[in-house]
Amino acid sequence: FKPSLVLLKCLPCIQGLPTKRTSHILVGMSIANPLCLYRRQRGAVAFVVLHVGCVSAQYPGSHSTFGTAAGNWIRWSAQPSTRASTLFRDTMTLEALGHLQRRREQIETLKSKSQWQARKETVRALLNETVFRGLPPLAFATPAERAAKWPLNVNITKTWKHPTLNFTVTMLHFESRPGFFVTAGLWVPAPGAPGADPHTGQRSGILYASGHSCQAWRRADYPDVYTYQYMLLHLVTKGFVVLSYDPPGQGERGMYWSGTCSIHGGCTRVSAVGGCAFDLNSGLLLNNSGSSTNEHNYYARQLLLNNVTDASVWLFDGLRAMDVLAARDDLVDSGRLGMAGCSGGGTQTMYLSAFDHRVRASSTACYASDFAVDFTWQGSADGEQRWPGAMPAHLNKADLSVVRSPRPTHYCITTNDQCFPAQGGRLCAEEASQAFAFQDASANFSTTEAEGPHGMMNRTRQGVYTFFQTHLQGLDRPSPEETPAFINELVPIPDLIATPSGSVVSDLGSRTIHDLAVDFTQQNLNTVASYRANPSSFLGSLPAIAARVSGYRPSLPRASALFPNAVFVGKITDTAPFASEAWVEKWVLQSEGVCGTGITLYLPPVESAPDSGVPPSMPRRSLVLITMNESFSAVEPPTGPPLAYTFVSDALARGVGVALVSLCGFGEMGPATPTESFWNPENGNLASFNGRSVVGFHAGELSRSIAWLENRPDIREVSAIVACNSTDAAALHAAASDSILHNKLKALVTVSALAQYADVAASKFYATSQIIDVPGVLSAYDLPDLAAAWLNQAATPSKRATFLALGPVNALLQPLNDKSAQSAYNFVFATANSTPTGTARVLSGVPTITDVVDAVLDLVT
Repeated sequence: FKPSLVLLKCLPCIQGLPTKRTSHILVGMSIANPLCLYRRQRGAVAFVVLHVGCVSAQYPGSHSTFGTAAGNWIRWSAQPSTRASTLFRDTMTLEALGHLQRRREQIETLKSKSQWQARKETVRALLNETVFRGLPPLAFATPAERAAKWPLNVNITKTWKHPTLNFTVTMLHFESRPGFFVTAGLWVPAPGAPGADPHTGQRSGILYASGHSCQAWRRADYPDVYTYQYMLLHLVTKGFVVLSYDPPGQGERGMYWSGTCSIHGGCTRVSAVGGCAFDLNSGLLLNNSGSSTNEHNYYARQLLLNNVTDASVWLFDGLRAMDVLAARDDLVDSGRLGMAGCSGGGTQTMYLSAFDHRVRASSTACYASDFAVDFTWQGSADGEQRWPGAMPAHLNKADLSVVRSPRPTHYCITTNDQCFPAQGGRLCAEEASQAFAFQDASANFSTTEAEGPHGMMNRTRQGVYTFFQTHLQGLDRPSPEETPAFINELVPIPDLIATPSGSVVSDLGSRTIHDLAVDFTQQNLNTVASYRANPSSFLGSLPAIAARVSGYRPSLPRASALFPNAVFVGKITDTAPFASEAWVEKWVLQSEGVCGTGITLYLPPVESAPDSGVPPSMPRRSLVLITMNESFSAVEPPTGPPLAYTFVSDALARGVGVALVSLCGFGEMGPATPTESFWNPENGNLASFNGRSVVGFHAGELSRSIAWLENRPDIREVSAIVACNSTDAAALHAAASDSILHNKLKALVTVSALAQYADVAASKFYATSQIIDVPGVLSAYDLPDLAAAWLNQAATPSKRATFLALGPVNALLQPLNDKSAQSAYNFVFATANSTPTGTARVLSGVPTITDVVDAVLDLVT
């Protein structure tokens, strides 16, 4: 799709236009007086809409009254709720496309073998810093050094011989890390099968990685395109030794299973986090079975908080599996090793093939793509497929193949792939093939494309066989046909179980990824404790560190004439039941990309409310800023949040103004229906690709809102921030990083806020949302450190500063008791005591509305 003409057009208000996505075009349609922003990325088109609201626009100088507080409140979204929830995602997509465009411009300058060689070395380092961050040092050691430090402890549990095809499957398990068990099956061809070296008897070996199936590589529901076992049968009968292994959360490696299970007595074990469960006897999924991706995403959060990617854990498992295969020199020629996999298995294949030089031939199916296509189609996909910081590092999937060039590489692409569209695979192949061509190795790169959905078609399977027969067995005339079809030769799943009851955790006492996360968390806690031991240096450097880690941006590029920094939406002068003659305004501030920040401003009563503009003579008032994830529309019972209503009423009565700030995706700037709200984890995933976080993005919105408010002639200062629900982390980041908040803010208050990220990372179960996460945060600081950094800067001899935590909660959103709260905020208390006028207070338990209102207003009046 290569348009030669692009129309930029502002359309009239159109209600009910659906969101439409095709394989190469995203039309994120929140149409209402929109600014349509167009971005073309090598054939992938993103069409993103800036949604200003389907209202009669009001601008300064034309201030008409929109009615009472009981009705006609103007909403920014004013559209079906699902559209408002895409604005942040569209913004992150545009940012990623900008990075990818700059990357494309760099790639187009590579015109020689030496330039591509230099690119390979650069990419190798960048992959280790981003995608593979957190790899243990032994990943870079030799197999012998790994085995000496962390023995594999391979244990064969049984061997099964196929009754008609005569190959054998040896079931085994090994330890990729001490106590961290991996189950696998070693498929050995029958005597006399083709492919054996006539002198040594050794054969080519293939490591087979499973896609996202609960049964993993055992899946045998022919003719389904995910029948992984079908390919295994054909590879072993064509003379390849194959080691197929379970990834975390699949097969026998469920990390959160509960209940009991028996191979021959059925299975009642299910995942406690929405992951897999299946009947080991029949091999069928249970009716209540979830998806393996749920488990992957669950523990991926805990790893990434610790600056460890899920990809690094999976990569190291694959590396150790290759160690197991390569060590079988009685069967395998270590110079003729390959790897293959589809979908999630394709992901693992591309990762390990990029990292491990022993992978001579690599065939990946249904993962090779281009992020410009992926992001405008479905997003970043599974937890192990997140590449934090990859976009500003100018990385793309093709780099995984470029870095391994000129070793033989093969892609399988399906035309109707619903996960990774064919256009992405073609673009990835186009770029990767250039690296091979400039190294005079074009024959080593190939693709097979077939019509069909995400999965392995007959044609793509034959492409895999041809590829490995050519590059590993050295056949001039490969025989890729699937004859006989082996439809009735699939192996019963109970015969492919290595443990007594199908669980490495229950049967072998295996450690889980949660256990790894606990280790990483403790290591990071020890590191941060050492930082806290030198508070002056730590707190002085923390504002810059927090801004970098979270992706905080306090300022925006200069506003355009088309969309100024602030748009006046409306005002209300009849504010009953609030104080008479209070003045209420609604504004939308320009945020990043297509996002906006909503502000509903309540100013205390004056002698006479002006009928237009803000007169210079209006008294300058102090202001309390409140932010939460609920809607502020009609802030009065029963539709408005009770806290906001009570706070506004009491504050106006005391002569204090209130600004209700709706961050992008929250409140007025979010969807009206909570079930269709901003909580889609894809928002956080896309932000992490850009080296950012939802928290850092929102922190920038808060800083810009406060700067705009304090620039008004009728506002003296924003004296307090009250952050509720899931906005506390953003408020803490803004307060710690923003010099304006250091100078003027008197009180920083969190309500029912998560006390520590460390609790989420180390708890087996948690209930917090992914959008409050900051990737890598625990390697540098935790939430209490931000409060301490703000107190350290804000409390001066001439100004008091108070941090107040009302009802802090743990990872399960349960209120902390006094002892736990004291422990969580101990460093904040110590910092407050070291300042001339700083105060830190924590109110444990569930705070009442009266607790919050009285505590905050007492601080600012």
